[in-house]
Amino acid sequence: MDLHLENKKAIVLAGTKGIGYAIAEALVEEGAYVAIGSRDLQHIHAAERKLMKKGDTMGFQVDVSTDYTSALDWVFKQLKGLDILVVNCGGPAKGTFEQVDDHAWQEGLDSTLFSAIRGIRWAAEKMKQNKNGGRILVVTSMSAKQPIPDLVISNVIRSGLTSMTKTLCRELGPYKIAINNLLPGFVETDRLKALSDNPELRKEWIERTALKRFADPAELGRVGAFLCSDAASYITGTDILVDGGAVWGI
Repeated sequence: MDLHLENKKAIVLAGTKGIGYAIAEALVEEGAYVAIGSRDLQHIHAAERKLMKKGDTMGFQVDVSTDYTSALDWVFKQLKGLDILVVNCGGPAKGTFEQVDDHAWQEGLDSTLFSAIRGIRWAAEKMKQNKNGGRILVVTSMSAKQPIPDLVISNVIRSGLTSMTKTLCRELGPYKIAINNLLPGFVETDRLKALSDNPELRKEWIERTALKRFADPAELGRVGAFLCSDAASYITGTDILVDGGAVWGI
């Protein structure tokens, strides 16, 4: 399918590894000009080298746990516009309610919730100036639909992101801005490897899926690119599960 993303200008946060990189790669392959953000310059340069072989891309350094809108302003000037924002970040600290303290909660709020709030607020103002609006995609987790044991902070914040997106679709719709959440399940990334640090837990998680395997990040990348395109022009305010059948709720 031709997603008609040629010459679209996109920013992908945490776009140098894992799901973020996979979405950036899919966008580049579809003809978009993509800026990928990360805190780590080494990761930025490595991802740039790979993506430049496929199309137009640039990297920029950014820490989404802070007010990072000045970095976005700089990228906007380099791109000379914005059509797509992909909000993405690493997950908050692991732990049960009893194990996590106020500091862990605050770090999770800053890195996962406020990073989305700041990015969406900034992008919405830019996209309101576009004749054709824009696309905002928030990468969250299937924990928004089905809590995952030992990830209480993630469970709470991801559910909040679902509510925010549902609210914002009404506010942004009149400006032709679509906003959706992408909910990955068990995806073979560094984050998953860190959380499932023993073979038995990996086996248990695989068994929870209907397809009996973890996802490859590219499988998320393709869905992400679709949601950022005109092919998904009537989809907004929605959670899109890409979980291999791990969530049992209806």
